[in-house]
Amino acid sequence: MKIDYCVHGYTEGYDWDGNLLKRNPFKGKVVPISKSGNKRTNKAAGIVDGFVRADEGFSHRPVKENFWSEFIKIIDPLFDAKIRPQNLIESIDPKSDLYNELVTNQIKENIWLFVNEWGFDSEEKVWTEEIDYRLEPTLQNICMEAFMLRDAISMNISELAVDESYASKINQSYMKLHLGKPFFSDAEVGYHMFVMGFWDCIYRSFSFDKQRAFAKLCVRCGKPFVGKTMKKKHCTDACKWNEWKDRQVAEKLGEKK
Repeated sequence: MKIDYCVHGYTEGYDWDGNLLKRNPFKGKVVPISKSGNKRTNKAAGIVDGFVRADEGFSHRPVKENFWSEFIKIIDPLFDAKIRPQNLIESIDPKSDLYNELVTNQIKENIWLFVNEWGFDSEEKVWTEEIDYRLEPTLQNICMEAFMLRDAISMNISELAVDESYASKINQSYMKLHLGKPFFSDAEVGYHMFVMGFWDCIYRSFSFDKQRAFAKLCVRCGKPFVGKTMKKKHCTDACKWNEWKDRQVAEKLGEKK
């Protein structure tokens, strides 16, 4: 069944206020949604092939079926810097002895680029297990969501369903069965699913994406990636080469002994 994913994007974009993600101040008028519901395109206003809610300044942006795997890349700098996963929080906390300013700035840049391209949560919140309680979109809270997905890469649908932490977030999402022509694709008329919202799209695409069967953690750096085959063990050729090189060195040292 065809699934359409859509995110709310603020037309004026987003920026950091310290370590808190916020909408940019609204500066101008927004192209209003037409009464007939026709799509509008206005690149100057940041609206590309999407709808706009004139009262709040949001555009509706279609996103990819692998939205979750794009989001999880925001924490790539941690693995590139060879930071241990258990030191995630400390590495982005200025008060910690393990604080890494370069990595923190790289992650903030990744998040900034991601939300300005794809949009963000219309309530500017981060999901929790409780549907009536949300967290502020701080750098730490957003990173923890990406890290939570990383930890669940090897879990199947059944395992996600019985784990309360994941099941509660997946089940919170807005998902509607629709009969007709898909909103953001050229597929034929018929039944299809429609998912709306930033975290909705992340967690639903995470649970539905067939390619997640090829998702794993790099055996060298621990970075999450989606391989083309089940046999792939490294996220990049560089990791594969470095592991082989280290193994050769270890074997030589063993021979000397």
